[in-house]
Formats: sequence, structure tokens, C-alpha cells
Amino acid sequence: MTNVDGAKRPRNSHTIQTAAAQRCCARGQRSGIPFVYFSTEYIFDGMDGPYREEAQSNPLSAYGRSKWEGELAVLAACSHALVLRTTVVYGQDRGQKNYAYSLMRTLAAGKTMRVAEDQVSTPTYNRDLAKATVELAQRGTRGIIHVCGPERMGRLEFARTIAADLGLDSNLLVGYHQCS
Repeated sequence: MTNVDGAKRPRNSHTIQTAAAQRCCARGQRSGIPFVYFSTEYIFDGMDGPYREEAQSNPLSAYGRSKWEGELAVLAACSHALVLRTTVVYGQDRGQKNYAYSLMRTLAAGKTMRVAEDQVSTPTYNRDLAKATVELAQRGTRGIIHVCGPERMGRLEFARTIAADLGLDSNLLVGYHQCS
């Protein structure tokens, strides 16, 4: 489940992020199939990043909490599980659900889009994430690994970059301070 707003319904997010992931992982372990659980930077509070794999989690949102609980459930259920924490995944997506598509739809419609100025991440190209996932699984890597893009940038800067690359009006991007 990658829908941050959808995770506000705790029962749904717990079922998907925790219970279902734990069952799938356990089934994979019995069959000898590698299991990868995709998690997120939202398991942290954003106060001391960038974070190392062993950093203490402190999720502030229902989404972050559900992903963190999913991590714990999967790692408890499966000795061979691989938990990949990633952030701001973008790139071609048939479902057109990632951040870049949302931004593109909004700006193409001539609407303004509010974007956090004080949120810094390392945007991750989906094909790079897929390649890293396959390589790590083939090597038999276990435990928690952070997989993200190479460049730290603010969410507003990232949005402006996408807008420029797509020839869209970046003046429709309205920055705000998330932590205020």
C-alpha cells in the first residue's frame, strides 16, 4: 500500500501492510521463495536524516506507522526477508500513480499544487529501484536496506525539476512549510 492518505484508515492499512505481508512472507519462506517488503522513509520523524538502516524509527503518520509495523511483522515471520526502504519513487508507471504523474496532471490542468518546501528526500527512479531489488534478492540479502536515489533535494525543487522537464508551468507550484 503506497497511498499515504488511504493509510489513514487503520484497519485497511494494518491488513495490507502487516497481516497480509506477514502471511505472504511466511508462505514464501516455506516454499524457499525470496520475499521483499517495500517500506518508506515515513517510518522516521524527519528530524535527523539522512538515516542509516539501524536508526530508531519514529513514524508521525498512520502511513509511516503501518509501514513500520509491516517491517516488524515481516522480519519476525521470516528469517530470509528483505526490507527495502525507499522514498519518492518516480518514473514510468502504467497506473500513473506516482508523485510525478500527480504533479503532471495537476499542472497540465492549470491548477496550483501545494508542495512542501522543507521536506528533503532522495528521489528514486523506479527502474533503478527494480534493478537494485533484483540484484539484492539474487544475492540473498536479508534484513533492512535503504535504496534511494543519489541526490538529496527538497520536494519543491524536485517538483520544479519535473515541471521544467515536462514543459509545465512551475509558477503553479506553491511552496509551504510542512513543519510549521
